[in-house]
Amino acid sequence: GSDSDRRLYYRYSSAENSHIARADAIQKLTDDLTLSLGYTFKDFGDVEGGREVGTQRKTGYSEMDWDAKLEYFVNENAYWVLAHQGVDIDDAWRTHKTTYGIDWEGLSVGSELHRILDQNRDLTYLQYHQYNGDGLAKEIHAGLSYHRQSEERNRLRTRNRHDIQGVDIDTSGAFLSLKSESPVGALIYGAEFYHDEVDSFKNTLNSDGSVASSAIQGPVGDDATYDSFGAYLQDEVAVTDPLSVILGARYEYAQADVGSVEDPVTGNEVSVAGDWDALVGSARMLYSLNEKKTSNAFGGISQGFRAPNLSDLTRLDSARTDEIETPSPELDPEHFVSYELGIRRGSPNQSAQLTCFYIAIDGMIVRTPTGRVIDGDYEVTKRNGGDGYVQGVEFEARRRLLRQLDLFGTF
Repeated sequence: GSDSDRRLYYRYSSAENSHIARADAIQKLTDDLTLSLGYTFKDFGDVEGGREVGTQRKTGYSEMDWDAKLEYFVNENAYWVLAHQGVDIDDAWRTHKTTYGIDWEGLSVGSELHRILDQNRDLTYLQYHQYNGDGLAKEIHAGLSYHRQSEERNRLRTRNRHDIQGVDIDTSGAFLSLKSESPVGALIYGAEFYHDEVDSFKNTLNSDGSVASSAIQGPVGDDATYDSFGAYLQDEVAVTDPLSVILGARYEYAQADVGSVEDPVTGNEVSVAGDWDALVGSARMLYSLNEKKTSNAFGGISQGFRAPNLSDLTRLDSARTDEIETPSPELDPEHFVSYELGIRRGSPNQSAQLTCFYIAIDGMIVRTPTGRVIDGDYEVTKRNGGDGYVQGVEFEARRRLLRQLDLFGTF
């Protein structure tokens, strides 16, 4: 085909008077090397509410994004990718606590003069992908990445109460995933590792913009690191002609080390550290109910695990309206067990599927009021208080009425 491809895209929406424009280009530099470039500009105006709301002032903001990707094809089954993505968001207001809030249907106008957020994000990664290999691994997927995120909040509460807080996060990561055929089935296995370095600040400003004082931490703990490691193995086995089984296991390890956290009771500087690990598994099956395999029964049991993250452990920031969340350094991980059973029948002209599921929840991390009031806001903190379950039934069906007309629905 052509050695280059260029496109322009534009979208306008009257509801918030927004403009989104994107330009991208793909250029074939050599037979084996391709370069892709893209730039996106977004300008969101103030949202227009219904008849009794009208224009919601200060809800508009702008965003600029760009991306570049270089692909080198070793052969028809293997290639390298070097890519970068950048995002820049400016002057995104959080209006509900400011004088620009609205008082519709139980909402209330806030007292702050402004609360403005800026965000930047840059991601660079190098990846290698191989398919149809003739060695031990039929597929190889590997990558290295570096991700930098920066967010800043500028808040003017009154003419003489002004503060700026923010957080910078640098994340280095690596992953390796392999697929192999073996006497015990099709194996997918691999590992991944991510290392976060976090700096967080909050400065109170004088009327001339100079720093009057600095807090122990910003929205999360300062001088922090967070490491996560995972290793997994999945085996797909054809037990008999109608029955196939997928067995999987994953080991997860997480470690947090935070140098500066403000104790919510004493206000003193403390450190927080912890590590958590778990081995979780899953077993799923698919059973064909007829020779053409157009009717199938399926089911499975899967365990889930989530370690508390840095925000769960050390957040000191506004939550919902009139709430402030304080650090919770003693949290335990969340655990889940999911059960699923279902049946599916399909053909070119019609299909239907019925599924029943049940998820047991142990120690889910939820925000909980403490009863304290801090500077006019109600204190909430994270606790492992979310024991319970989710259960349900899902049904979906589709039928072709005419060559170009389908009727479908879900329940």
